[in-house]
Formats: sequence, structure tokens, C-alpha cells
Amino acid sequence: AVVSTQSTGVPGCLDSSYDKPPLIGDNSREYLLPYNACNSEHCDLKCISADTLAGLMQGRFSETVESYLIIDTRYPYEFEGGHIEGAVNVVTREDMTRIYLDNPDIPSKRQVVIFHCEFSSKRGPRMCRFVRKEDRDRNSYRYPSLYYPELYILHGGYKEFYPLYPDLCKPQNYVLMADPNFAEQLNHWQKICKTHTDSNGTTTVRGFKSRVRSQRQLNLP
Repeated sequence: AVVSTQSTGVPGCLDSSYDKPPLIGDNSREYLLPYNACNSEHCDLKCISADTLAGLMQGRFSETVESYLIIDTRYPYEFEGGHIEGAVNVVTREDMTRIYLDNPDIPSKRQVVIFHCEFSSKRGPRMCRFVRKEDRDRNSYRYPSLYYPELYILHGGYKEFYPLYPDLCKPQNYVLMADPNFAEQLNHWQKICKTHTDSNGTTTVRGFKSRVRSQRQLNLP
């Protein structure tokens, strides 16, 4: 059931019987973009469709959204092989903390942040949850204020976005995480991003090393 009155094309699991639409993380207003809840594993998160993200990039929501940030949590060889235009590659929570939480630069109260990975099933949601938890902890003294109150997940990740909007990707290409040409780099990054689950079931990411660059790519139709 779609919470927004606009159609998203994203299957969701929210109850459609809300008397009032949910508010963003700081309770200051409703969400600016049409969304659904993500799949059952991430039902607490808000998902936007590839069409909605493309519309955001093309200015369709310029009257309400003043700025947006796309966080691509894939490994660097995936990002370099092809990514959504304007996206920022952030792989580890240490990088996320250093770049966006230690010195938050908030250009507007109407800023939205979209996270994604290859399928938006693991790495993207994981980073999204980390940001919200860390943001909430850092602003606990002024609850419910947050640096980044409006967070979304791109439904289907880069895998779904790229075939629909290759013109909005640079380069126009898609490198799979499991591409055998990058087996060594995959192993490298999986060792760096070792995960563990805490007692609350929240997965976190540990470790950081310099990124490995490569020009090898896999072209898809």
C-alpha cells in the first residue's frame, strides 16, 4: 500500500489504514517523495522507485525537494564500473561518519538522502540504519532533531535503475559484485567490511583500508 498519493510502482508492506501519513525522522513534516515500505526484511525503511529517483534527478520534485544526496554503498570496482550520476561512493561506516556525521553539511531542511547498493537488499539498508542510529545518538540531547531526517532506499538498487535509465548513469555500464573478473577485489572488500550482528540484530560494518581501483568492466545490454 502506497503511503503517498502518488504512485511509486514499488511493492510495499505498510498498512493502508493510516489516518495521517507518517512523519520524517525529526517529526517536523511528512515525507517529500512518494514511497512504499521496503520488502518484509526491511519493512521499517522507506523505498522509492527507480522512476521516482529519475524524476528527482530530472527536477520533477524541485518545488518541494531543495537538495538530495545519493549514497552508493557498493564496492569501489562496482561504482567505478558504472554508477548513478552524482552518487557518492561510501563503503564503510568509518567513511560515512567522517564525511557526513563528524562535520555535517546540511544545505537545506528539505534535503533527502537515498541509499542503494546492487540490489538494495543488504549493504544499502545496512548503511541507512547505521546513519539513523548514529544520527540519533549524536542528537539525543535535542531529540527528535536529526542531521538527516529524511532517508530512503532505492528499490531494486542499481540493478533495477540502470536498465531503465542508462542515460542517468556514468559510465553507462553495470559491473556485478560477483563478476569473476573482480574476484580478488571482492575478496579484498569483503575482508575489509567484515560484518557482525549485535544483540539488537543490527548489522554494522568494521574496518577501512584504501580503495582498490580498476578499469576492467562488464558491459551489459
